[in-house]
Amino acid sequence: MSSWLFLTFAEKLNNNLTFRNNIKVSDPAYRKFWMGRSFGTDEHYLTRDPEEHRQECAQAYNNLRILREEKSEALSQLQQRYDEMFKKYQSLEANSKRKDVEIERLKNERITLAEEIADVRRKVDLLLKERTMETY
Repeated sequence: MSSWLFLTFAEKLNNNLTFRNNIKVSDPAYRKFWMGRSFGTDEHYLTRDPEEHRQECAQAYNNLRILREEKSEALSQLQQRYDEMFKKYQSLEANSKRKDVEIERLKNERITLAEEIADVRRKVDLLLKERTMETY
């Protein structure tokens, strides 16, 4: 019995899509034939010579990736890009936290300075009142 029978429907569909999307042939009729598709009356125009099918398959084989264990180059690049972006995100997050702490410190410093300024104004006002009273 073929292991194909034990695959789930999703796995069959995925393998089917992988084959259809990755196989590069000179004539799409080869791909349809290999996938068991019906051509109707056009089926008579496709060669039945096994040698021609072997040659076409050999040329198309380099583009075909069905095994799940192999990482495609595109997937590796996406993983690398994701890792770079995640590191940048973590760096920005840490930077943001540092800036939040700095902002909080500056807010407290501003409040302290505002209180000191108000205190100095009160003292200046008192001194001015004392001077104006002394002049009378």
